[in-house]
Parts: sequence; C-alpha cells; structure tokens
Amino acid sequence: TTAATTNPSTSLLSPPSQPSSTGKQPFSQSPFILLASTENMVFVFDIRLGSEPLHSILCEGEEITSLSTHPTEPYCCATNDDGTTHVIDLSTFTVSKCLPNTYHEMMCSCSAFLPSAKWELCTGGLDCQLIRWNYLRKKPLKRFTFRAEQDGMQIVNPPMVHDMCLSPSNNLLALGLGSGVINLFDVQPKQLFLCGQLGGGHSYSVSTLCFLPTSSQMPTKTILATCGNDMRLCVWDIAAIEQEGVISHQRRLASETKPIYVGQHKHKFNCVRALDPYTIAVADTTNTLKIKSFRSAIL
Repeated sequence: TTAATTNPSTSLLSPPSQPSSTGKQPFSQSPFILLASTENMVFVFDIRLGSEPLHSILCEGEEITSLSTHPTEPYCCATNDDGTTHVIDLSTFTVSKCLPNTYHEMMCSCSAFLPSAKWELCTGGLDCQLIRWNYLRKKPLKRFTFRAEQDGMQIVNPPMVHDMCLSPSNNLLALGLGSGVINLFDVQPKQLFLCGQLGGGHSYSVSTLCFLPTSSQMPTKTILATCGNDMRLCVWDIAAIEQEGVISHQRRLASETKPIYVGQHKHKFNCVRALDPYTIAVADTTNTLKIKSFRSAIL
C-alpha cells in the first residue's frame, strides 16, 4: 500500500525481543505499526485497524525523503528535502529533535540509527556527505565528503548518498553512492572508519541496499544486497571486510571482493528489504512486489 504522493516513505517497526508482562507488545515496537509519510507529515497506522491513521506528526520543512526506525528504542528518523532531519519520539508521537540543515547543503536522502552508540545516528545527502550526529545535542560528530572521479573535464556519476543500512552486528555501515560504488564504514564508539569499497557490481547509481539477517547455518557470513539504477541486483558476502575493519581499521579501498550473485532486473528499483537470511523483497516501478531467494548462491 502506498500513500497518494509522488514520494511516499514507509517503515514497519520491528517486534521487540521479549513481550511485555501483560502479553501485549509495546505500541512503539509492535510489528503491526506502520509509519508512512507524505509531503512533510508522518502518519502512524495499525495495520489491523483499517486505513485511518492513529496519529499524524508534522515535520516542519519540505517534503520527507525517507523514514528509518531505531531497532530497540521508540524513535523514528525523518529526513527532508531541505537537508533537515527530524527525530520523532514514538512514545509520545511528537518531534523530539530537529537536526539543522546548516550541514547538509542539499537534500538529506537517508539515515540510520547507531544502536551501539547512544543518541547517535548517521545521515547521508545528495551533497555527497555522510554525517554522524549526537541527536540529543543536535551536534555533528564527524563529517565525510565523497569526491567525484573525473574523466578528463567531465565529472562522472557524482557520489551522492542515496541509501544506507547497518549490518546485523551493528559494526558496519554500508552506503549506496551515485558513482555505483558501495562505501563500507566501520562503526566504533566515537569513531567512523572507511574500511572498504565495493566496485564493479554496478555501472550507475546504487539506489537501495540492505543487509540480510544472520543465520545459524552461515554464522560467518555478512550478506549485503544492492540494487542500482542500471537495474542490476548484486549480492555480496563482505564478512572478510567487516572482520578486517573491526580488528585493524586498515582501509581496504581497492577491495577485490566480487558479487556472489548478479542479476538483471526489468524495472527500476525503488526499495529492497530482507525477509530472512536468504530472501529479499524488491519494490520497483511496477505494482508488483517481487520476492527473490539466493539460498544456493549464499550457501
């Protein structure tokens, strides 16, 4: 289901690891709660109760570009066209913090909470910047600016940040860039290291990506699915890069890692999300949701 808007964003909250003593899940972490945005409004739905929103939250500014939720705390992050970022408290359904647009010079396109660092999140923008924030203090802690490669006098595919996601271990942050490269950052307390790059899989912008959850059958694998505007779907095992980054912080910029699967899609990707350790759901420009399994490639 999509909202009637040119650029809707949705996020389904993850269930808590344990139910509450009453047998009911906390509202802010219920798997039945859906967050959706249109223009500069965030709507909260309970998918069991029909189509009317339970709450609506105004985020001052321009159109919302993406929504992300904290995996363990009742917070949602809404990024905006004008470069601002709103942190929403889902226990009160109000905007808790507004990170100013004085740091992102263009659209803020994506965000990810860092559960291993309290009160911290990362945002990425079309200004080719990655910013790590303390959102309680509304203060940037670290900034990275990605530079475009040049072919003679022509700039080829500027490395705008289109999407980001955090690995199941919370140690690795993956960024999909307009240059077709995936940048990998080692996330440590008060530190953020560029520990790897994945190239050669995409010939144009990486528009959406996601990590697949770990499995007891493959505890040593770190599986990342990436989708590009070249309509190519790539699946990578980047466990070696994650382990090297966590242990030594040595940059593996000229990574020799190759995709374990490459497939050509017929339509432009909008979003990809993991369903289980071997399966993803792909939303594209058609009205059909595609389910793809990579069990044989991963195992």
